[in-house]
Amino acid sequence: MLKHLDLSQNQLEKFNVALLNISTLERLNLSSNKIKFIPRIILRVLPQLQVFNIASNLVRVIPNSIASGGTRLHTFHYDDNPLATEKMITCKRFNTTLLEIALRVVIKYRIPYDFKSIPRTLCLLLDEYETCAHCASACFIRFGEIIVPKQLSAIGVTVHVTAANQSFAVPVQERYCSIKCFNYGLRRAGMIQM
Repeated sequence: MLKHLDLSQNQLEKFNVALLNISTLERLNLSSNKIKFIPRIILRVLPQLQVFNIASNLVRVIPNSIASGGTRLHTFHYDDNPLATEKMITCKRFNTTLLEIALRVVIKYRIPYDFKSIPRTLCLLLDEYETCAHCASACFIRFGEIIVPKQLSAIGVTVHVTAANQSFAVPVQERYCSIKCFNYGLRRAGMIQM
């Protein structure tokens, strides 16, 4: 079983989907590449991950799954990335569709699915959803999103930075499933409510 993987200094431009199939990984080093995004589902599909090094890449925000706790992750290296420094609203779409409701039911009741029973696009949505930062409902197509600084040490994750001027707060991309949850996130972040 593969437990440690070092893909540093490989000029990778994106997170290879094949990495998400190695569920036994405990340490993953992707430092010194050109990666811009961390997959939102990384800790759900890599449940054993304890040390994650994404230093010296092009990452601007950290997905909420890394900052939400309840995982084995205890060490996170993110230094030397062009991280966002301001709170901001990045997306807001809330007209819940019948498709969104149906997908949430599949997740809530853990209904089994595969490419033979439903279209491939729906399978991909079900495999890659993120949970609401407030109520933990699934977010698929319609959601609100804000970026707020968070202290990962509050959930037991040791953050490694090299520059003295870098903060231990990382810009976390939080998704919210409804206007009610979105307003909660805005209040918590000290931003104007809708």
